[in-house]
Amino acid sequence: MNNGVLYLILSLCVGSFSACCTFRNYALFSEPVAALDSAKELQMNGNIGLMRLEANINAAPVNHLGISVSGGLRVPLSARWSANNLQLGAGYFDVYGSHGFEVFGGWGFQNFHVFHDTCQSRNLDFSIAKANEVVISDTFFHYNYFFLQPDVWWNAGAVKLVAAINFKGLGSGDYEFYLKKYNQYFSDTTEQDVSIYQYSGPLHLLLIEPSLQLRFGLHQVRFSMEGKYSFPVTANVNVSKYFSPSTFLFTVGVQFVFHQHDLAEIFNPPHH
Repeated sequence: MNNGVLYLILSLCVGSFSACCTFRNYALFSEPVAALDSAKELQMNGNIGLMRLEANINAAPVNHLGISVSGGLRVPLSARWSANNLQLGAGYFDVYGSHGFEVFGGWGFQNFHVFHDTCQSRNLDFSIAKANEVVISDTFFHYNYFFLQPDVWWNAGAVKLVAAINFKGLGSGDYEFYLKKYNQYFSDTTEQDVSIYQYSGPLHLLLIEPSLQLRFGLHQVRFSMEGKYSFPVTANVNVSKYFSPSTFLFTVGVQFVFHQHDLAEIFNPPHH
């Protein structure tokens, strides 16, 4: 049994963990780290897990310049929410033998859909607190964001280790509407949910998302594993109300890597 088959079996075994995390109003997606080796390189990545589909394309059209396009769709097994995203980036890379570094930046957006969103409506009845769950209906959140992502990588034979950290500035105007819709269920109660009082307008949030990737393989087809952690730093809303305090994501995937000579063989096959 060759190494490629072993990598595939291992990826399938751990793939079931790739959708085990819970989210509130924002979902994590895999980090599209290029870790480019040289100019004229093309990478195509795919991550498939439980109710998850993601794709990413990285390329180096000239030396030291990289571009990246990625998108994904997530629907958890609980079917309580769904999310999709698209991200565009460009940056600088440099290689020093068996290691290198990059700095990418760009823009993206994410749509997050909460199915049958609920809130707690509290009433006081003879000094006994009662809580009634009220269905608000489906709720949609649209985020735009700018990001800055430095990363470093090391090669050791068939294994490449990539460490990255993404600084993401998230923005959304949907929270102002959401607060009004949320508050209408408290207009006739004697006690309101104090956890939403810190809201002060459209959302502005800074996220820090470090990640670590392992890539296995020497030729065009490689397998990858990624662990990613996300936590909000500062915002003008009560973060604990709308966002998970911190979220961990584990994914597995496959990567196709083509260098200049590989692309030449694909588009200019030898004539017999």
